[in-house]
Amino acid sequence: MDKVYLDTNVLIEGPRRSQHIKLVELSRQEKIQLFYSVKNDVEMGGKIIAASKKRSSISLFDYDSFSQAQQDYKHAIKSEELEWDFWEPAKLIRTRDSFNAIIDSSYLAPLIDFKGELKLWGELIEEHKVSPSDAVHLMHVHSGKLDYLLTWDDKLIKKSKNVKWLNPTVCTPEKYLNSLG
Repeated sequence: MDKVYLDTNVLIEGPRRSQHIKLVELSRQEKIQLFYSVKNDVEMGGKIIAASKKRSSISLFDYDSFSQAQQDYKHAIKSEELEWDFWEPAKLIRTRDSFNAIIDSSYLAPLIDFKGELKLWGELIEEHKVSPSDAVHLMHVHSGKLDYLLTWDDKLIKKSKNVKWLNPTVCTPEKYLNSLG
């Protein structure tokens, strides 16, 4: 059974693409397992945080602006709920990997990186010009020994092909589904 990680751009687009509907169906049939990470949570929640900050910066006496900001905030929350609701039948699994442990615990105390994963993360950024955010996704998939990372980001797909040590196949959901036949 393939272990497939979903990039945030896949999660956010949910039912707007037929390929995503097929992925949910395959997961429900237990033909594949779908994964996400804490990084997805952070990125998806970014809309809510931005709307909340905007709302907080407006004076209560500026009723029209505050009212609009309040509507934007509620819309951001509803939008994220709809995104997660779409994927719920697939029973997404949060990655449990050593890189996640390093990232999650780094603010508490320095950890010893026995696997050299921080060095690999740095290599992705410095040598392969992958954004720090995308490098975190790649490291979750690599460290978690998952088979695929599905994304609609063509630049990330192209850059990942040049990383010889990277374990997962990085491709679009469409390409992945086509490979299944």
